[in-house]
Amino acid sequence: MKLRYLYFEDLKRDSQYLKSLLKHFDDNNVLLINLVQGSRKVEIDFEIENYIIYNVYDLLDNIVNFDKAVYEIFPNLYILPSSFKARDEIIDVDKIIESIPEDEDYEFDYIFVIYDEYIKLKDSAEKIVFTSDENTIKTTICPHRLVVIDAKINANMNNIIGRIREKELEKSLYTIAENIKNDTVMDNSSESFIDKIKKFFEK
Repeated sequence: MKLRYLYFEDLKRDSQYLKSLLKHFDDNNVLLINLVQGSRKVEIDFEIENYIIYNVYDLLDNIVNFDKAVYEIFPNLYILPSSFKARDEIIDVDKIIESIPEDEDYEFDYIFVIYDEYIKLKDSAEKIVFTSDENTIKTTICPHRLVVIDAKINANMNNIIGRIREKELEKSLYTIAENIKNDTVMDNSSESFIDKIKKFFEK
């Protein structure tokens, strides 16, 4: 099981990419843990918002067990839904993981924790940041990694797992999915012809 933290600076805008990205995990058993509060944009994208009864915080509060809290979107894609009600508390993701029963249906290949700036996690975790903000791109350092959405990057950056471009959306998402699966990053070290000329004259 691989646990990945997906941090969205603007989930309302970028949740569409999450849904498309998950298509590249069709051969895997996947659990989404949606910690984002006050919005069910992910659930709306999957058209399941009207079927949600319990949420991830009901599980954390021991109101229900995992079986009741989890919702099966597709045969190999499950979600612990978000809550409309905002809560100011520290979230223990390990407690959520420990609540998963030893069941064949719940043997997940990937668990994706979805959260934003308003969520406080008990333990700091290596995260994949979905961003279009150039300041975030410049200041985010390893081990945190970046998915850059239609923004500029420096050629020497070594923590980018993908760039989302509308003109090459499927290709972009495929690259991101493969880098998530293989724990790899993009090779941004290749220089343009003009850069090579500049370096030649700087010698």
